[in-house]
Amino acid sequence: MGFRFRRPVNILPGVRINFGKRGISATVGPRGASVNIGPRGTHLNLGLPGTGLSYRTRLDTPPPQQRGRTGEIAPPDPAAAPIRDVPEIQPAVNPSSPTQVIEFKSVSVASLGSESFARVGALLDKLKRQRATLTNEIMQAEIEAANAKKVASTLAWLRRRIAPAAFAARQKYVEDCADRLDALKEIRDSLVIGVEFAISDDSKKCFLDVLTAFDRVSRSARIWDITSARAIDRPSTRSAANQAVDVRPVGFDRVHDDIMATEFKPPLFINANGADLLIYPAFVVAQVAGRFALLDIREVEITVALTGFLVEDGNIPSDTQVVANTWKYVNKNGQPDRRFSYNPTIPIAQYCKIFFRGAGLNEAWMVSNAQAGIAFGEALLRYKESLTGSVMEAEGIAPPSADEWPDVDLPEKVAPPPVDWRTSVAVAGCLCSIAAMAGIMTVVNSPQSLYPFPGLNREPATLAPPVKSATKAAPTPKATAVEPSLTEAEVAEMQQLLKKAGFDPGLADGKAGASTRQALLDWARSRQIQNPKLDRATLEALRRGVRDRAR
Repeated sequence: MGFRFRRPVNILPGVRINFGKRGISATVGPRGASVNIGPRGTHLNLGLPGTGLSYRTRLDTPPPQQRGRTGEIAPPDPAAAPIRDVPEIQPAVNPSSPTQVIEFKSVSVASLGSESFARVGALLDKLKRQRATLTNEIMQAEIEAANAKKVASTLAWLRRRIAPAAFAARQKYVEDCADRLDALKEIRDSLVIGVEFAISDDSKKCFLDVLTAFDRVSRSARIWDITSARAIDRPSTRSAANQAVDVRPVGFDRVHDDIMATEFKPPLFINANGADLLIYPAFVVAQVAGRFALLDIREVEITVALTGFLVEDGNIPSDTQVVANTWKYVNKNGQPDRRFSYNPTIPIAQYCKIFFRGAGLNEAWMVSNAQAGIAFGEALLRYKESLTGSVMEAEGIAPPSADEWPDVDLPEKVAPPPVDWRTSVAVAGCLCSIAAMAGIMTVVNSPQSLYPFPGLNREPATLAPPVKSATKAAPTPKATAVEPSLTEAEVAEMQQLLKKAGFDPGLADGKAGASTRQALLDWARSRQIQNPKLDRATLEALRRGVRDRAR
């Protein structure tokens, strides 16, 4: 808790002197009706003793540093000692009491525009619609040209030999699609208005300075569009700012206008909640959703101003200067409110605001490079002063009106060639032949065709010829898939013996697979043995054969 000191001294009845940390004050009057005079001003204190009810009001006028307009803090005197500057805007907060919100948003583009440029604006709208129509046609033409080229290249070698007339028609269709695409692009590029601004050489030089200053502003580390602002109830929020703003990150750029051909690349102010603005030597263009509005630049109020901004997250842009520091909770005199145990220090960054105001136009931006923003405002002011008293005309902005401007005559679509049945039939025949051959190969390569010997997967039997008996033989049971009579180790031995005998049974893994059965069948053929089986008799024959071969 902070150190406090206060000691009242009674001089006369109803008059006392108060000594404290903030200075000396005097209180005149009885209890319940007194006047206090001190460094914080003159105040009237009224109250009913014993009830707890009291009233306090200020009698004198506060100094200019604390009065301000619309809650803003008046700037300090540069010659005086440096004091803490309280910013007028900060990131949006939620004040306890509702406040009036000021939105920085222009009215509908349809209602904007200076009267002298209304005709040109209507013409630009029509050109924009024509270019949109051509853009859609060009996209479809590109798809058609790509598909035509793809179809023409598919089986081109076969079509050239089977159907040469159809091949030539396909190639001509590809060329016609490419020619139509080029014609559409040429029409789109021709929808341009040549503009020459009749301004003096001095004004042209000043406008070049504006472009140079804008390029510097566009390279700022941060650029925001101010969408709205509202006043802050400082007594309830204990905030150091008088206003809260909603901002969205945007950017500035120099762009090439695809409709108006000028010697200047106009500066573009990107808007997050309204129309984008472009600055030309004669007018300001507001555009949104394909609509245009032109305003005489002499009728548009463009102002720039420095502002302080509370950076609560501490993320200060690299090109921003920190001018002071404050606290999250402050008193009226700018000192920290010590009633809050957690009251971090907040840096105050110096930014620059750029405002565009006019007939229905109300837009605002903020940039992190304050010096670049001020230089841009000064260059723009000098340019507008150079136009004062001059008759500025925009020569060559398409004299005809929107009704007089002709409609676009689109080239007709190219009809595709007839279907090439010869190539289709030939391809279908080839596919049928391939399918038939695949079926035949499947049958030939099936396991039944590889092992035609009966009884290979049946019950084991000896290799000795069957003994004739007078009795009738029992009927042979239906063939079923049974496991071999050999154990896994014996099968592995048989595989090793087959390998020693010069046959390939595969891996000696103890599993009688297709390779093992084929190797056994080949060995039996070499020994002229009929119907070999996976049994111990065959294993013993293999052993004898390997021993005889080793001798």
